[in-house]
Amino acid sequence: MQAVNNLCMLDSVEELATGVLTQISTILNFGTEGVLCAMLPAPEAIPLSARIVALADVFDALLYSHPCKKPWLLPEVLTYLNERNGTQFDPDVIRALMSFLEAKKPQWSIAEGH
Repeated sequence: MQAVNNLCMLDSVEELATGVLTQISTILNFGTEGVLCAMLPAPEAIPLSARIVALADVFDALLYSHPCKKPWLLPEVLTYLNERNGTQFDPDVIRALMSFLEAKKPQWSIAEGH
């Protein structure tokens, strides 16, 4: 929050751009072999609500039609999510989603994957 407060006190667009780039450079760095790596907080440091919203946002974006894409079938969405289980998405949140879907639609054969 301090970074946001600092950026809000700048006087010009140039100062703002420089401030934003400075903040970004504290988050991103080049890792081994020149690969850009994000210096992200440990997963447990991310609030549970944020981990739930991250999964819900992707689930919704993939499952439903948008102007730039057709909806995916549920099995395709679940495969995509499970492939990112433990990397992009919290395994506990994935398990909760899978359990919810199993309870709502027993005829769906949902493999948990992990």
